[in-house]
Amino acid sequence: MSSEKEKKESSMIKTGFILMTIGGVCALILSYVQDFTSPIIADNKSKKEIEAIKTIFPETEKIEKRNDSVTEVKDYNGNLLGWMIKVKSKGYGGDLLLLVGLDKDQKVAGIQILEMKETPGLGTKVNEVKKGEREPAFLSQFKSKDIRNGEFGKDNIDKITGATISSKAVLEGVKKSYEILSATVNMSEKN
Repeated sequence: MSSEKEKKESSMIKTGFILMTIGGVCALILSYVQDFTSPIIADNKSKKEIEAIKTIFPETEKIEKRNDSVTEVKDYNGNLLGWMIKVKSKGYGGDLLLLVGLDKDQKVAGIQILEMKETPGLGTKVNEVKKGEREPAFLSQFKSKDIRNGEFGKDNIDKITGATISSKAVLEGVKKSYEILSATVNMSEKN
């Protein structure tokens, strides 16, 4: 009877050791895959950001990062076109990662949504391009507006029905971009 018990214990130890070995090998494989793919993912994100910058400022020739959030954008002659501010804002489904372009007069030049986890068909409408249009209608209404003149009041920006939280998240992200720019760049050096 004790030998049967010893066999069971031995079998359990052997099975535990096999599972632990398999788990260790899987962890090593996952670690390798992450190390291999991390630079590729970072490169793709960087390319996406550059593409977004050139969408907002087509004349872009030179991009200078001021910090993790603010990038200065210049033309071929080195003239300042504006700034791109990367900002996170809390949406319904999670954070929205926005790239807000402000021209040298600090008016909105354009907005690109880099990442969002909003509800498909509702919250994603903030980034929806309708047939026959070149850019999302919701985002285009921010163009040429200046927060310093109160142009972002509740009557100046039409929210999307059914996506109020997502609409507010974009609005808050744009407002936050002005704060980030003001804290980063001395406006006397903008020209």
